[in-house]
Amino acid sequence: MRNGLILIVLALLIACTSCQVENAPDAGGCRRDTDCQGERVCVDRICRFPEEAETVERAEVVVRRIFDALVADQERYYMGAWPLSGDLTWGFDLVNEDDTNPEAGVEEIVTTRENNLAGDFTEARRRRDWDGAEFVRFDPGLYKPIAQGEQRAIRDLERLSESTLVYKRNGVEKSFGIKELIRLRGRWKLFDLLD
Repeated sequence: MRNGLILIVLALLIACTSCQVENAPDAGGCRRDTDCQGERVCVDRICRFPEEAETVERAEVVVRRIFDALVADQERYYMGAWPLSGDLTWGFDLVNEDDTNPEAGVEEIVTTRENNLAGDFTEARRRRDWDGAEFVRFDPGLYKPIAQGEQRAIRDLERLSESTLVYKRNGVEKSFGIKELIRLRGRWKLFDLLD
């Protein structure tokens, strides 16, 4: 019985740490498959088992959506990269204990996030000429997970900070920083585009 309990505890510990990077040269996450132990592979700076790596949505999906919206100057396409209120309440505790109207507090947080993201879109369009730009690649930034209990997170969350979108315009390769992406309900969502 005791050996069975020990095996269960060990299995849980392995499962809880299976996405972590054991051999990474820095705390920013894996950079290549050799940074991961066992048969795991590096996807979006996170070590994953190959079966999982085939099924998870990569951060590049949301970054391409952002890029396409910037090139087309279509904020409504860009909005598809934002977290929905359901995403936010799934990942974060947005209600303060002293709130007399919790729904209004959540709505205010969601509205503020949307306004900030809309402002980032306008500023990104102002800073760069995106006309005729072609997507080249996405370079994930630092993997900085958010532990349950930090920043009002109600579960462990995956986060990429300081990522880079690489594109070409008029034959010249350029880069554009993406401040923060967080994975909520199995999909990467944009939290901050600009600093």
